[in-house]
Amino acid sequence: MVVENRITTTFFSNIFLLSYHETSYFRKVKPTTKPHYYNDIRNFGLVVGCLLLLNIIAAFVFARIDLTKEKKYSLTPQTKTLLKNLEGEVFVKIYLEGSFPAGFKRLQTSIKEMLDEFKVIAGANLNYEFINPSDFNTEKEQLDYYKDLASKGLQPMNLQVKEEEAMKEQYIFPGALVSYKRKELPITFLNNQIGLDPQVAINGSIAMLEYNLANIINKLQKTEKPKIAFTEGHGELNDLEIKDVADALSEFYEMHRLDITKQIRLDTSYKAIVIARPSMPFSDKDKWKLDQYVMQKGKLLWAIEPVIADMDSMQSNNDNKTKIEFAATDLPLQLEDLLFNYGVRINTDLIQDIQCNVIPIVVGMKNNTPQNKNFPWLFYPLITPEASHPIVKNLDLVMSQFASSIDTIRTKSNIKKTILLSSSAYSRALNTPVNVSLDILKNKPAPEQFNQKNLAMAVLCEGAFVSNYKNKLTDATAQMLDTLQGAYKPIFSVDNNKMIVMSDAAFIKNDVKNGNKITPIGYYKFTNQTFANKDFIINCLEYLIDESGLIACRSKDVKLRLLDKGKTKLYATKYKLINLALPLMILLLSGIVYYVWRLKKYTY
Repeated sequence: MVVENRITTTFFSNIFLLSYHETSYFRKVKPTTKPHYYNDIRNFGLVVGCLLLLNIIAAFVFARIDLTKEKKYSLTPQTKTLLKNLEGEVFVKIYLEGSFPAGFKRLQTSIKEMLDEFKVIAGANLNYEFINPSDFNTEKEQLDYYKDLASKGLQPMNLQVKEEEAMKEQYIFPGALVSYKRKELPITFLNNQIGLDPQVAINGSIAMLEYNLANIINKLQKTEKPKIAFTEGHGELNDLEIKDVADALSEFYEMHRLDITKQIRLDTSYKAIVIARPSMPFSDKDKWKLDQYVMQKGKLLWAIEPVIADMDSMQSNNDNKTKIEFAATDLPLQLEDLLFNYGVRINTDLIQDIQCNVIPIVVGMKNNTPQNKNFPWLFYPLITPEASHPIVKNLDLVMSQFASSIDTIRTKSNIKKTILLSSSAYSRALNTPVNVSLDILKNKPAPEQFNQKNLAMAVLCEGAFVSNYKNKLTDATAQMLDTLQGAYKPIFSVDNNKMIVMSDAAFIKNDVKNGNKITPIGYYKFTNQTFANKDFIINCLEYLIDESGLIACRSKDVKLRLLDKGKTKLYATKYKLINLALPLMILLLSGIVYYVWRLKKYTY
């Protein structure tokens, strides 16, 4: 509920007018030297003058009070700052106009209310319109318009709408195109999470409206793209294996590859550096460079796999016989001391989780065609983000493959650790070497054996960091410093920095088919599902890089207060009568009381 000063002014105007509306029949007139209507005219003039003054003030001073519990109509300070500093017009075209179910109507209303809130702050610098993408005379014109919207990044949804006892198929575009200074970007409003009730999904989408709108405006007004680097030189993922996330990020960031083995120091013009599944050990010199980058407030995103495990190891051998198992072993990267100093330890184990993805297994033949059946594969946990942190708030399921557990370590410095992704309540960690075998599919997993719940797979570390090399320089690092003498002055602490450590490269890696064709991050070919891995990585980097703090808007929560369907059906007639009769009774009683009061006051 929002109370505005213009509504309040109108309300008090009516009260004033009613209070001075008196009939001459009940008025008790005392003898005066002047007729009584002179006083009436004077009082009426004062009331009109006060009302005019209030309306003039209200025209220049706008105020509203948000009475909702979760402050649904209150913008964050970061969003207000963004809107106040706009230097041109932002125009939003929302393609959510027409006839659709109640849930989408609620989403449409919420979008309009949010844009009205934005306009209060931005003024003439923000305008919007709602467009019906299906409002065309011919089917060809409509189809061409759909294709045009799809080419601009707006994807349609197919809805089944009931009209006059029949079901009608309808395409809707729950999104918008936002333009600013000749630049235009798409935005999708509907957060359609897998397995969620549609009403809950729409409610989550409403909670994300402020962030989605503010974030796209923030990106449009940036004149320079921040730089992000993916490292190489230690067997990291190649260009094709990170192409999907790199393409998604390149729209807003300047992407680079950086071989840290060839650098004297890591350039702090890179706002973030991503270390994606290295497979070769790090030398002291390279760890020193990473450490100094952190000490200069550089942001790191680690995607480290400490165990060698890949389903490709189960492919056929030289005898054309299919292996059904392989041994997962440690991968020595020599990063343990560096990460331990920052407050985390990636364990050399593999997580098994009852909440997991599936793999197809041939169970027979029919007409010379293999018959497949999907079985749960415990080594592929499906993660439901449950943390309230803005990075994972309202995020869909995230897919992992052969992930390891992460322990958080108490450090001398003030580093806060936040677990972003973790396993379900029915999971366990198997220490290496692990025998990964299809034989586990023969038996149904027993829940009592999976008694290690919420094993961390992604951790955010933020706060004051101390250098891994403070007061403990080895001979190798001392020699290295002599080599680099004069290149730069070492730094051994930083007050406010942050990094994210993940124990699975599947969060960031896309599959490559036929040598050069890629699939989206989080796409699982055996179920044709796309999980929220890409959104998770983008959110991580935005949180690390974005200094505006807009990602804090993601933590806003709008509670869904649904009626009890059983009770509404049972007591529907009762409450309809109450809603109809009670206002009439109150109005009648008020009229009687007012009549009696005036009768006693003005009758001789």
